[in-house]
Parts: sequence; C-alpha cells; structure tokens
Amino acid sequence: MVVERQGNMECALCTMGALLDVPLAEVREVAQTVARARRALFYKNRILDEIAQQLDPSGRLRALLGLLPQVRETQTGGVVHLSNRLRKLPARGRGVIRLRFGGNRDTGHIAPWENGLIYDPDSPEQGCTLPDWRRANPHARVHYITKETN
Repeated sequence: MVVERQGNMECALCTMGALLDVPLAEVREVAQTVARARRALFYKNRILDEIAQQLDPSGRLRALLGLLPQVRETQTGGVVHLSNRLRKLPARGRGVIRLRFGGNRDTGHIAPWENGLIYDPDSPEQGCTLPDWRRANPHARVHYITKETN
C-alpha cells in the first residue's frame, strides 16, 4: 500500500488511492469530474460515495470508507467494522480509520491502516500505532474503524 501526501481536504482521496493501489492523480481526476458534474465539493460524503463507486464498482471501497449504512451492523462485501474503542489495530490486515473533531459531523479525518500501523495522508512517510495517533489527535475521537476480511 502506497499512501501519497494529501493536498487540502484530500485525506479521503488519498485513502481511496492507497486502498486501490491507484495513483492520487487518477483519483483526483475522477473526483474533479464527479464534483463538476454535481456542482458540489468533492469531500462531501455524497460525492465521495459516487467517486468510490466509479473507482470500484464492487462496493468494497465504499464499505471500507464507511459509506454504506448497512456495514455498521454486519459484514458487507468482505469488510467489517471494528470497535472504535480498540487499544491497538490488528497486526495483520488493512482498512480505514475515521476521526471526528469536536461535535461537528462534517469535520473529520480519514486514513488507511495496514498491519497495525496508520498511514496518515498528512504525513505518510512512516506509519504510527493507534495509541500514538490518538496522542497526536487529542481533541478527536475515533468515529469508526473498518477492516477487510479477505
């Protein structure tokens, strides 16, 4: 998994690219096309959902990103939600972690994780553990963590 450094408000796009092994430039192209067609900002959930559908029609990416409502209760498309109270990420596997800041639903951050380490698109050079990431983001709470099951 290669995580590229994000531009302004691009954490979800970087995460999509990393999970699909697609360069960020290609993800940006799709995002700009969708955003222009919908006359909306690319980082809004409804636009992210459409971007994810175009990049991966199977639905697996949407499930990993937490864009499918049913994935919260059950395993969907080879993806399961883990407890947001985890002390550490699984040593094997990969998925997504999503933070929310304060009580604002629209203010958050998302990053891919693999084999127990989070690769933050803000500084993707090296991974960090969940406890380290929590310490670096003390005013945030983990909203959800997803994991691929296959």
